Amino acid sequence: MKIDICVLTETKKKGKGTETVGEYIHIFSSVVNKETRAKRGVSLAIHKRLKTNIKSWDEIDEQIIKVEIHKNHRQMIIIGVYAPSDDADPLTKDMFFNKLTHIISDIKHDKELFLLGDFNSRTGTETNSPVVGQYGERTINNNDLRLRGMCESLNLKIMNGFFPHRDIHKFTWTQPTRQLRSIID
Repeated sequence: MKIDICVLTETKKKGKGTETVGEYIHIFSSVVNKETRAKRGVSLAIHKRLKTNIKSWDEIDEQIIKVEIHKNHRQMIIIGVYAPSDDADPLTKDMFFNKLTHIISDIKHDKELFLLGDFNSRTGTETNSPVVGQYGERTINNNDLRLRGMCESLNLKIMNGFFPHRDIHKFTWTQPTRQLRSIID
C-alpha cells in the first residue's frame, strides 16, 4: 500500500498511546479504561518514514485526535475524527461539532489543515456551493447541517464532492442484498 496517513474510526481500542504496527506508527485515543467494554475510538496510522516529521500529537478524546507534521517546509495539522452517528442525541452532536470548531479555530493560519475521518454525514450535492461539490450523492441527513455549518464558518471544503469518481470508488457504505449504498463524509 502507498498510504502515508490514514484515520481509523470505531477502533474500540482502550486507552491512549502509540504502538508500531507493521510499517506504521499507530497513535490511538479512547476514554475507555481497561475495565470497561471497548467502544468508539479514533486513531491515526502514520507511515514510519514520516516518524521524524511528527512534531506533536494530542489524543483529545475518543472522537478527536490531532497530529502536527513538518515536511518539506510545510507545517501540517492532521485531525482525525469520529463524529456521533446521525441518530445520536442532538445535544451530543452539537457538543462534538462545537468542540471540533473550537479546536480548528485555535490552529494558526500558517499551517495546513487536513480534517479526516468519519463525520457520519451525508452532504448531498450542490453546483455553486463553496463547501459541497456537485459529485456527491443526492441524499442528505441531519449531520449534514452541522458539518456544512462548521465548514462554512471556518472556510473549509468537503473535498470528496468536488471531483468525479466512478461509483465503485464513490460510495463508502453498501448493503448489497437490499441494494443500498451511500457516501458517508
